[in-house]
Amino acid sequence: MANVRSEPGVGPVYAQWRSQLKPITTGRADTETVNDHLVSMAGVPMPEWWVARVTDSRALLAPLQGAQRKAWWLAAASVLLVGLLAVLSMLWVARPLTQLHRRAQAILLSQNPVDDSPSHGAESELLAGALDHLEAQQLHNGHQAEFSRMQLQGILEQAPVGIVITRNEVLELLSQQASLMLGYSRAELEGQSVRQLFADDAQYDELARQMREGAATRGGYEGEFALRRKDGSLLWARVVGRMALDRRSAMAAVWVLEDVTSARDERRKPMWANSHDLLTSLPNRAAFLERVRALLAHHAEVPDSGVALLHVDLDHFTLVNDRLGHEAGDLLLRQFATLLDELVRHVGWVARLGGDEFAVVLPNCTAARAELIAEHVRASLEEWEFAYGGESSTITVSIGIVVAPTGFDEVTPWLRAADMACYYAKRAGRNRIMVREIMDKAATV
Repeated sequence: MANVRSEPGVGPVYAQWRSQLKPITTGRADTETVNDHLVSMAGVPMPEWWVARVTDSRALLAPLQGAQRKAWWLAAASVLLVGLLAVLSMLWVARPLTQLHRRAQAILLSQNPVDDSPSHGAESELLAGALDHLEAQQLHNGHQAEFSRMQLQGILEQAPVGIVITRNEVLELLSQQASLMLGYSRAELEGQSVRQLFADDAQYDELARQMREGAATRGGYEGEFALRRKDGSLLWARVVGRMALDRRSAMAAVWVLEDVTSARDERRKPMWANSHDLLTSLPNRAAFLERVRALLAHHAEVPDSGVALLHVDLDHFTLVNDRLGHEAGDLLLRQFATLLDELVRHVGWVARLGGDEFAVVLPNCTAARAELIAEHVRASLEEWEFAYGGESSTITVSIGIVVAPTGFDEVTPWLRAADMACYYAKRAGRNRIMVREIMDKAATV
């Protein structure tokens, strides 16, 4: 027999009992757990005899732990099954509303509606009926709108007068006749600003004023306005317009244009010839002097409102004239005048002083800004080539700049100072800009 102290599980329990002087009861077992062993001991009716049973607790508890794991798996599976059934029920209930939502989106986006009508529920059937009605109405409106567009297109193609439709100061539609009058294709103008059609800001501002007054009173306006064709020539048009607000609260207008250029030229020929250069159609020297006197008188009373004068002179014009002839020289002056007017039209105006000398007037302009504009003019003209008789020539200019400060109202010294600034630019090598100041309005420059 083995020593009791060397038996696994029994030895420690026996030692503990002996140390605590605990009796071992006869006929009843006491149980202790020691080092993963379950130990039961009981006395027998014999002196110093007792019975012990040692069992590995892990082996004893293994069946219980397995049963516990199975119970957890069964509980998780039950919860998952209940959740799946709940989701399927919700999908079954929501399916008609989802179908209605898809159909509504298709109608609003003008797509072909999805043909999957809901199959149950009085509310769903009612909504489906409403969507069907909306779809039919939208289809009808679409056909009506397409028919109206075709009618409008036919009118714009065949109308014997120019018709222009604008919305929020943007050209939206033009008739074929309006395109021919202006020299543009409809694609070139539609989507562009209304301001692009007008010869200058004064003409556009006058039309805008009449439009505001017409909208506030009878909704219409009428007048003669100077428009600008694509080739740069003037088109005098009688404009009859009506104002309206569309469904989006955008300000819309319909114009009927009539070309009155010839009639106006005949009516105003003596007056126009007295104030314009016949070769270039620009204001002549007399008109320039009259206009700048009024301009300087106005700015003399307005603080911080200088007026810039650019004296522009073609470089080596006589060489072109002598080499290619006077007809070429006249054509050069006409083309140059048109290009110069286009370059500064949005900030000022141009006049021909005589020969190859031109003046550019820039109201409300500082010396720094005038220099930037002059450089833009110089660089643009340098890139331009004049072609005549199979030959091409690069044209450059010299520019003198003088700014009339607030309170200055004498034209002659101002013009002389600009002329001298241009002279110094030529002496410095041509194709350049020279800025000069007026030190004393009474001084000789």
